[in-house]
Amino acid sequence: MLAATLAAPGKAVNSDCFYTGPLLVLDRLLIPNRENAMTILINGIVQFSPADAEAAMVEAAQLMADTRDQQGCRHYVWSIDPARPGTVYVYENWECEADLAAHLAGPFYSGMLQLLGKYEMLGTDILKYETAKAGPIYDETGVPRADFFATVDA
Repeated sequence: MLAATLAAPGKAVNSDCFYTGPLLVLDRLLIPNRENAMTILINGIVQFSPADAEAAMVEAAQLMADTRDQQGCRHYVWSIDPARPGTVYVYENWECEADLAAHLAGPFYSGMLQLLGKYEMLGTDILKYETAKAGPIYDETGVPRADFFATVDA
């Protein structure tokens, strides 16, 4: 069963991305109520030859780990699709635009570009999204739901 409870008010993150209200705790996931900030999601695919995909992801592992330590980075992973050789899925979750901007201007992003430049990319389809809502998948009875039945600002 998924439990949702309110925690203490949040903390300042930076001048452009800050929490103002209580945190909603959803199965150990903190989702803050914020002003001047919306979660930024990045997802898509990069297509390599199968051998290049494997090599690039092994080489990129430390950059991914280091990126996760950046301010505002909730999730950052590039992963190989085991059913589609050569396909790498990109998933990033940033607390706000300012945190993403700092990442894009920083050494881990430029390092990833340099690393990936050693391999032939056959195609890319990556988009960023600004989210306004977040909520649990499962309701209090454990049933998965598509509607936003217990939303908080994302």
